Amino acid sequence: MYSFLFSVAYNFAQDRGYLDWPDVDGGASVALMLLALVTLLVSVLLFIFAIALSVRRLHDINASGLWFLLFLIPGLGTLALLILAALPPNPRGVRFDNQTIPNGTPAAAHDRGQRHV
Repeated sequence: MYSFLFSVAYNFAQDRGYLDWPDVDGGASVALMLLALVTLLVSVLLFIFAIALSVRRLHDINASGLWFLLFLIPGLGTLALLILAALPPNPRGVRFDNQTIPNGTPAAAHDRGQRHV
């Protein structure tokens, strides 16, 4: 069923000329392709940094980073994250930090009885 729909869509796009390479000179097409790749790379990096910053801010208010998944709800999720970001910091949010005990051993390793090498 899906292969039939794909072939119909492919044939329709090919008949209309949607799949043809744009009529652009060689050098300009390469420059446009490189610009598109750089734009894609920058967009992906900005999205990753935005996720990391949002999760750090959620940890700062003592909330789980999974609250960032509210972003998947169109409109209301973004508004809810904006409201959460406006909350004042909570000192109990330090529980998300990588803490060490005085001798330099990570706290998580100390809790499990492991030695830090």
